[in-house]
Parts: sequence; C-alpha cells; structure tokens
Amino acid sequence: MGKSKKEPIGEVPKINCLACGKEIDADSKYCKHCGAPAKPQKIPEHLKPKKSRRKLLVVLLVLIIIIGTFSVYLIISFEEVDETETYKYSPETIPNTLKLELDMDSAEVEIKFTDELNEPVVKMDYYKNWQGFLVRQPSFETSSSKVSFEGSFVLGEANSELIVTLRSDVEYDIDCTITSGSVALNTEDWGIIFGTVDFDSTSGSSSITGENLTITKQIKLRSESGSSSVILKDSIIGDITGSFTSGSTSINLENCTIEDISVTGESGSVSVISKDTKINSYSSWSFDVDDGGVSLDIDQSASLGGNITVDAKVTGREDINVDFNGNADNVRAKLNGNKGFIIKENIGFNAPNSKTLESSNFSNETIDKFEIKMTADDGDIEVDVYSS
Repeated sequence: MGKSKKEPIGEVPKINCLACGKEIDADSKYCKHCGAPAKPQKIPEHLKPKKSRRKLLVVLLVLIIIIGTFSVYLIISFEEVDETETYKYSPETIPNTLKLELDMDSAEVEIKFTDELNEPVVKMDYYKNWQGFLVRQPSFETSSSKVSFEGSFVLGEANSELIVTLRSDVEYDIDCTITSGSVALNTEDWGIIFGTVDFDSTSGSSSITGENLTITKQIKLRSESGSSSVILKDSIIGDITGSFTSGSTSINLENCTIEDISVTGESGSVSVISKDTKINSYSSWSFDVDDGGVSLDIDQSASLGGNITVDAKVTGREDINVDFNGNADNVRAKLNGNKGFIIKENIGFNAPNSKTLESSNFSNETIDKFEIKMTADDGDIEVDVYSS
C-alpha cells in the first residue's frame, strides 16, 4: 500500500509572492525577489474612507441630477400665452342628470346657463394669459354621467378665466375646487334644478345668485380665507352648510323655502338676511364662530309654515346681533340667550326675564313658532323689534 509523502524534517513551507509570483518562504515579511510585502497589509482605521462620507456624496450627486433635470424642464416649459381654448360636450342622448367637476389653481370661474336647446350640454371657454413655467396642462374628460375639467398649473404670473355655459334642461351636480381667484354661479330666472352645489376655495370668493331655482340636496360652501355668499329669491333649497377658517359667509334669502342652515368658522363673521322664509314643518339654523360675529336680520310678514330653532354661538370678541321685523300676531317667536337683552323697541313681545324674549302669543299652538337661541360669552345681545 502506498504511503503519504512526508516533507523533510526542517524544511520551511513555501508560498508565492503576491506581487511577482515567485516562490518565497512562508514566514518571510518581504519578497526576496521584488521586495514587496509577503502578506496583505492592514489599512489603519484612520486612513479608511468613511461610509458616511460616501453616502453623503451619493446623496449630493442624486440631488444635483434632480435639480438639473428640473431646471432643464422649467426652461423648456416656459411659456408666454394669451389665447382662448374652447371645450364642448355634446352627446347624442341628452342626460337627465350630469355631474360637473372643476379643479382650478388660479382663475376667475363663471358658471351660467342658456335655454337654447341646440347648444352643447357643457361648453367651456378657457382664457389663458400667463408668463411662466407650465407645470400642468389642462385636462378635459367626459362620460355619460360626468364632465371633468382640470385647469393649468403655472409657476409665474398667471391670469386665467373659465366661462362655463350649461343647458337649462339638465339637472346638475356641481363640484368646484379653486385655490385662488373666484367662482360665481348665476342662474338668473330659468327654473334651474340642481342636486348639490359644492364650492371649495383656499382663498378668494365664491357666490351663488339667482331666482326660481331648486336645489334638491344642499349647497356646500367651504373656504380657508375669503368670502362666500348665497343670494336667492323664490327658490326651494334643501340644506345650506358653510365652514371657513377666516373670512365671512353671507346668506340672503327672499321668499325661499329652506330646510336647515349650518355655518361654522374659526375667525370671521356670519350674516343672514331672511325675508318671508317658508319651511314645511321644522327647520334648524345653527351658527358657531370661535372669534368673530353673527348677525341675523329676519323680516317675516307671512306665516313661516312651521317651527324654526336658531342656535347662535360666538366665543370671541363680538356679540350676536338680531333684527326681528315681523308681525308678532302671526308668527310665534322666542329668543333665548345666556346674556341679557338690550331691547330697543318692544312691540308685541314680552321679556319674562333678562335672558328671554318671546312674542305675546307664543303659547298659541295654532300660530307658527319662531325661536332663536343665542349664547355670547362676552357682551350683551342687542335686539331690534319693530312692526312691518
């Protein structure tokens, strides 16, 4: 049987030099042929590159690429525009109902109507006037139940206007979001029917005006700053809801049938003018402003048709002002507050105590009831009462 070969006693093991490849003793520190180190040398810790520095260099490089790419894009996208573009929606079958969605950055938006039945269901004239960098192109999309329009987004000086013309024989749900500028809905006197009208603005103004319109669901007004207004006559309205961070909300109704009203705000004012309002059975009006004021001007010469409860609360610097101009013999009215009343003229009203004001026939169940509940943390409540 074969035996394994043994190295001669005393013979030193050999290795190859890492630099020149020639054979040297394994315990040598340097190659006797080329003088290179026989074994790999350890790099001192203080000479090793820091990983954090490498990461920082990578991040800086990525940022430089992103900024450079974006700068090139902006230079390419710079535009000077002064033109009008028209969009139309003319389906073969006219829908009974249609949802209209508008999303605008900075623009003046006007929504109006036409009774010409040969006109498109939706027509939009988009006037573009700006000098700046175009970030987003306008978008116009349609389907059998919805029309959507998204305006341009420009970095620079922009002055755009969108005029929307709708046909009066279609029921619309309108949803408009605008960052700055204004949105105005004018229905004139054509018996327009809406489901919901929803206006949401960051700054600027929104307004709804018209006569003889029907809103089966509600009007929604939301804004961070700016103003919102509703001015309607001879109309039937579901609910009106409003909310704002700062600014104002005003509601002016004449000979309208209304269900509920609710407005909340952090800083600003709420103003309501109601003339000969009608309700079916019961209506709740609520106004809550943290720092500001609430003003109610109510002129009621006809029967309300039901009971109204008004809760008004202000926790800030101003009082609640109420003007009631009505026939106390025909309208049951009651006002409650947590502060004393200042009554300028008392015609047909009693004051059971300093915080209650009620009509002399308030207990008459055959007469409609008008009730106002108010709280004011700081100050008195001032009420004007006078006959029509």
